[in-house]
Amino acid sequence: MSNHYYSILVHSITERAHDYGYVTFAAPTLRNPNTEQFYLNMIQDFDAAGIVYLYPTSWLKDVNDMSKHIPVINIGDKNDDIMFDSIHVSSTKPAYLVAEHLLSLGHRKITYVSTPMSTIERSRSKRFEGLKKAFYEHGFDPENVTCRSVSTGEYNTLSPNMLEYSCGFNLTKEILTEGTDSTAFVAYNDMVALGILDALFDMKYKVPNDFSVCGFDNIPMADMRRISLTTVEHSIEAKGREAVDIIVRHRESKTKNKPRSFVTKLEFEPFIVKRNSTGKARNT
Repeated sequence: MSNHYYSILVHSITERAHDYGYVTFAAPTLRNPNTEQFYLNMIQDFDAAGIVYLYPTSWLKDVNDMSKHIPVINIGDKNDDIMFDSIHVSSTKPAYLVAEHLLSLGHRKITYVSTPMSTIERSRSKRFEGLKKAFYEHGFDPENVTCRSVSTGEYNTLSPNMLEYSCGFNLTKEILTEGTDSTAFVAYNDMVALGILDALFDMKYKVPNDFSVCGFDNIPMADMRRISLTTVEHSIEAKGREAVDIIVRHRESKTKNKPRSFVTKLEFEPFIVKRNSTGKARNT
């Protein structure tokens, strides 16, 4: 919940649920599988209208089975192993858009800054792949896209309220201290990007004259005048509302004794929002 992306999602889900006369509660697991299992067990003890997952489950087989009895909606990166309703944005596609934008500005070497890479959090590696794919398909060496991420151990030592910001801040300071020939930083999300921007400011670099910075999510802070972050919009609020609508359609079909024999797979098309954090590459 320290990432405003999730705060916006929860808010939009809550507002839409209230439109239908439902109340909501949030179950923040801090991505701990045991905590997630506790909530899943608890939910089975009362008549919940549905479950909305905002990040990949650690118990996919169990949740696939649960979805046969209670509507479950996943909001996140596309995963063909999910057998229930899903609202997603391909993480490869928005990264490709960011790389194209940077290439058009003359950037030929960029650094991708991310929270820990893992098999569960597929979107992190997918965005890296999308950046490299764009470089390759536009005739540039994909090895010019480098990746820096923190280890899971280091990540777990950071303040829970500043996790992603701290990753961006700490990694960027390390990169700048070591020296880099990259002219742009691409953050895993906007919160990481805010950390990158503060690290650059702290070390007296100018954005975008010295380095360009891009994020993902288009959270409200990205549009603040002194931040003006180039980022990717993928309809956060609309995804939250649509998740509730799907649950309601499930419930209505059940009350009308009409079994629902299909699964919804809904994809929102991302687009880049160009702001002042990106500019022409400096002469290296």
